[in-house]
Amino acid sequence: MNSSSATPIRPPASASSRKWILRALLSLGSALVTLAGAELYLAWRGLPEKSFEFLNPEHEETGVFQEDENLFWRLRQDAPGLRVNRFGLRGYWPQGPKRTNELRIACIGDSCSFGTNVRYEDTYGMQLEWLLAEARPDLLVTSVLAALPGYSSLQSKRLFQSRVQEYEPDWTLIYCAAWNDYVPAVGASDAERLVEAKSSRLLQLWNQTSNEPEFTRHQYLEGMRSGVYLQGERVPLASFKANLLELIAGANKSGRALLIVPPVPAEDRDDHPAGRRYWDAIRTIAADTQTPLVDGQVLFDQALEALPKDWRNDSQHGLSVAFTDWIHPSALGHRWLAQALAAELIPELPAAEQPRPAAATIHIDPIPSVAALDPGELRLQGAGFETVERWWIGSQWIDASELRSNGELRLDPGPLLTPGRHRLRAQTSAGYRASDFSLEVRGHPLQATLSRAGMVHRLVVNVTGPANWTVGLWLSTQLREEPAPTRYGPFALACIPDGRPT
Repeated sequence: MNSSSATPIRPPASASSRKWILRALLSLGSALVTLAGAELYLAWRGLPEKSFEFLNPEHEETGVFQEDENLFWRLRQDAPGLRVNRFGLRGYWPQGPKRTNELRIACIGDSCSFGTNVRYEDTYGMQLEWLLAEARPDLLVTSVLAALPGYSSLQSKRLFQSRVQEYEPDWTLIYCAAWNDYVPAVGASDAERLVEAKSSRLLQLWNQTSNEPEFTRHQYLEGMRSGVYLQGERVPLASFKANLLELIAGANKSGRALLIVPPVPAEDRDDHPAGRRYWDAIRTIAADTQTPLVDGQVLFDQALEALPKDWRNDSQHGLSVAFTDWIHPSALGHRWLAQALAAELIPELPAAEQPRPAAATIHIDPIPSVAALDPGELRLQGAGFETVERWWIGSQWIDASELRSNGELRLDPGPLLTPGRHRLRAQTSAGYRASDFSLEVRGHPLQATLSRAGMVHRLVVNVTGPANWTVGLWLSTQLREEPAPTRYGPFALACIPDGRPT
């Protein structure tokens, strides 16, 4: 055999080489098993707990929010004092496909659209629903609050894409950049945090333990006021514009978008000059995309100017009556915004169908009056209940109702009703209907006596009501002829000559 054509024979691997390879594979497998086990353990324990280092603290309120991998946070189902729907948002959310006579509105944004410091029924979204329903009772108007405290335009965009788009809104009202977008990023922007949220829990734990905030809250805020962002904005201006454009494009697929320039007290606009760049961007995008615009700052300035001078501010706190604090609209502010939005939307409503659907007859047998505080469950007998999808007592939405097999309707109005007489209203598939019944809600007795000894005045107030309720009392040093303006309306405690309060 020719040696040059012979196939070389490799010597077999030594026993020590095989052992080294085997040990390496075993070590790698053991490490992978350990990492997988650690990842599963962290997931089981819910660790690491998400810590969002933002300057606005609303999302940190204990018992209100829970983690959401797509949106950072949402409401807990049992959030105290709030009516929460299946998506972790505030208030009503319809089920099923949109009907031919249904007009759907989505209010996109942050705590201002959510309605911080005001009742659910007083938010501009719900007040707008009533204004449109009154203008067109043949339409089934539904407004949802797709907004949460602390939300930026990035979160709003992702919420729209994941939940709101399938709701098929006819109008999407976009209220962003009141505050959250242009505040300083603490460690990372929203987009960077979103990438981190999708990483492994081990990596998240490492980042949380190794990346502490580099500056104090005071340093971040002082930098923002002077126009210096130590670690950038939560949502940089270019990203904010891109988010708005995506929101508008998505909204226009099923209906139309409308942009809102956030109303902000004039004095606070000067304190946060960075916000002006974002507000101007909203105006520019509206013009460039031919998107309807409601400029909340112009609206509120004009509405306040029309008020008597003494009524423009809360005399106790110096706050504008249009706001509950430095950024959130009051119930009055929400009303102004709803009226301006209605003026934009009503001319665009579809023509009424001819003939209109037959009105559902709703009859309720009279019942005794109920207490304002802790009214308990209402049990009603009558006719036409089977046609009703939603109930209101006056303007208050009843989120818990049950129609029993014996024809009895049970409503749970919650712990508080406003004193007075309120008509029961209903939403049916044919639109809104008012029943022939008004519920009398009794206020709780209040007795006040005022005594005087020299320069000392003693006021004793006795209130009768449910156990364990807290009573708030507002006093004014002004006379009845000059009532002190408050965020809730005029209020004065006046006395007749003999010293008894009136």
